[in-house]
Amino acid sequence: MRWTAGICAGAVLVSGCGGINRLRTDISAKPARTGGEEMALVQNLRLAYVSAATCDRTVPISDCRRFSTSLDSTALRHFVDAGMTLSDYYCDGFFRAANASARQRRFGRNVSNDVGGAIATVLGLARASSGVVGGVAAGFSFADSGFRNYDESFMVDADLSKMRRLVLSAQDNMKIGINANPPETIFAAESKIIRYAGLCSFLGMQDLLNESVGEKTRKIDADNLARTPSVDGLPAVPTAVPVQPVPADPAMTPVIEPVPAPAPAPQPSPG
Repeated sequence: MRWTAGICAGAVLVSGCGGINRLRTDISAKPARTGGEEMALVQNLRLAYVSAATCDRTVPISDCRRFSTSLDSTALRHFVDAGMTLSDYYCDGFFRAANASARQRRFGRNVSNDVGGAIATVLGLARASSGVVGGVAAGFSFADSGFRNYDESFMVDADLSKMRRLVLSAQDNMKIGINANPPETIFAAESKIIRYAGLCSFLGMQDLLNESVGEKTRKIDADNLARTPSVDGLPAVPTAVPVQPVPADPAMTPVIEPVPAPAPAPQPSPG
């Protein structure tokens, strides 16, 4: 049938797009890693573990590990630094993988839309029935919706560069706070590492994005109030004016006559 030839032509176009992957370059530079950083940092974190004295060989090793409560301030500082650095490695890997995946989805979505239009044109030239053309269009529309729904469900924001800058700024701010107020126990140190790593999670990034939008909105509102034109010489933003007491007018002050004291009651005469 004629519409079959059109669909085959579209399939050829789709298959030809796969050759573009062999022509593209890497979308980012290679990270400055040797491959053993992650395990080295994990080993540094394990220095905070001790084995319980009551454990024997019949108990799994994971059940025998405890946090050491005798670490000094230097050891605690190294523990926190190792945890935050390991989180930085994981966060950097996440953004690299998310960026590569987003680029591939965008490319696939654009190619899908273009191929759908090309197939519809071929089917029109082949004088295919309207049902066939509508079915092909519905199929490619479903594919486009799939790409869009994925981004809306699993991506905090389409602009990954902006999201990465927010995360890095929040991480730097938290590092400054931890250095100014270092943890005093191993449990407080572990809690700070967990909170630091949470900045690069989906919920953490969503919170950072909402906070950034809120701060931007408040700044715009303040600028709008400052730039509002004055009316009749009055300032745009009203300021509190202290209320001065009004002096009393002597002519309007009522005169209050003194009330005389009552006369003493007469005393009865004796006898």
